[in-house]
Amino acid sequence: MNVGTYLDKKKGHEVYTIRENQKVRECIDSLNSKKVGALVVVDAAGNLKGIVSERDILRKGFTNLDKNVSDIMTPASKIISAEKTANIIDVMKQLDSNKIRHLPVMDEGKLVGLVSIGDVVNELLQINLFENEQLKNYIISPY
Repeated sequence: MNVGTYLDKKKGHEVYTIRENQKVRECIDSLNSKKVGALVVVDAAGNLKGIVSERDILRKGFTNLDKNVSDIMTPASKIISAEKTANIIDVMKQLDSNKIRHLPVMDEGKLVGLVSIGDVVNELLQINLFENEQLKNYIISPY
């Protein structure tokens, strides 16, 4: 399964965003109210400027909640992303090898979604459970 199919079937394409000139305090409020671990930072035109996560806040912004999000975010030039055609297993490898928890999903340079390591682990678990059930049924089948 590719990550685009996962977004279409399970998660959807809604991406929670914040502006780079908003305060860390506002970012925390948004993360809590939306119950997510990261927000995509965009400009007024909706262009990707960066990503800010709970980790960024803990490491760089917790001591001054009046900092701008741009002071603590990972800038777009350093963001690791995946194309929507990427296989979900390859996405897991990207998350693991780069030790990140959130991965923007792109389609021809446009942001189309955001997946977390939890999303990917849950999807891989469902795939494995389905495959195990199919193998079990094959083994015990009378044909």
